[in-house]
Amino acid sequence: MTFRNRYFLRLIAPPALVTLPLAFVFLTQVEQLTGGSAIGVAVMLLVLGAAVAAGMFVVLGKRVDDVDNAAALRGDVSRVMSETLARSTIYAAIFHGGGALLFALVGMLTIDRSGFGFVSCLAAALIVGLGAVALYVTIGTVLGGLAGLFGGIVDQLIMRGTDTLMSI
Repeated sequence: MTFRNRYFLRLIAPPALVTLPLAFVFLTQVEQLTGGSAIGVAVMLLVLGAAVAAGMFVVLGKRVDDVDNAAALRGDVSRVMSETLARSTIYAAIFHGGGALLFALVGMLTIDRSGFGFVSCLAAALIVGLGAVALYVTIGTVLGGLAGLFGGIVDQLIMRGTDTLMSI
């Protein structure tokens, strides 16, 4: 598996596995869903996740390839990776926020054509979006803070741990 595919798999899969089921459970508790509408909501959540993943893949693809090229040429991988992670956080917020609004509009039109339907779909979408972004930012901030605070061997251990996870 290429570095690009591993990067995007680890960027998208963990938040999706945590937040998409939470959003579905939230909507089933708030809205009176029939079997057909529950399937529709599940499909819409999966489409939302896939659209965010595809958007991230498109806009970050070149940056991730730059990391791979820097490693191959023995360049400054740390700087390129830091820039890539910063862009990943920005684009995650943009795509998840836009996806949340789109999901709320479509959900309102298909599930419950009322202000309450819009609010409940928006809340479910924000569970997905904000949860994913919070997970990205928290992990990155904690690891980056520890590496910057202690430097030296701690920085090297965190970087090698990250490299190991990326190579799996």
